[in-house]
Amino acid sequence: MAFKPSARKKQDNDYKEPDMLVIMNLMVCLIPLLLSCAEFVKMGTIEINLPTDSGGGGGGSSASLEKAKKLDLKVLITEAGFTIQSNLRGIEKGPVDNATIPVKPGSYDLTIPGSYKEHYPFEELNVKLISMKKEIEGQGYTDESNVQITCGNNVPYQVLVKTMDKVKAKYDKNKEVEKILFSNIALGVTL
Repeated sequence: MAFKPSARKKQDNDYKEPDMLVIMNLMVCLIPLLLSCAEFVKMGTIEINLPTDSGGGGGGSSASLEKAKKLDLKVLITEAGFTIQSNLRGIEKGPVDNATIPVKPGSYDLTIPGSYKEHYPFEELNVKLISMKKEIEGQGYTDESNVQITCGNNVPYQVLVKTMDKVKAKYDKNKEVEKILFSNIALGVTL
């Protein structure tokens, strides 16, 4: 009795390439779609100068130190608001907790992002610093572009960053820099 021949022997052993056209069409559509939906990391940098350890010792003459006029501008950020101090006006005291520019009345929750924007008067700070910059221009201050920002412990980080933006420049409606105010920012330390 003879066995039926198998179908495997009758098949051609020719190699057939898989049809990649369908997968390639899918990739051509999928890759641009994924790239258009992806949000790339937006990175911004703020250049700051940290306080340095100034060891004494001087070989400089006292006459050159007397001639150099220093503004020594400082902005203190607390929960009560902004306090501005300089050699031009001293410590400017305000009506609420001696803050030069007090926060607007009302309470805000630090856990809610953006709630501080309604209470901290960033625009008033910017206007005050613009008037101070106009007052000191051409007066011969050696540090007329320097400012030291000191922040209290309970102040949100975003308030510090927004304050740096307002201290650094005046912006127009399109958020373009209209005028540079105090470009050299140093961070102070509260003890």
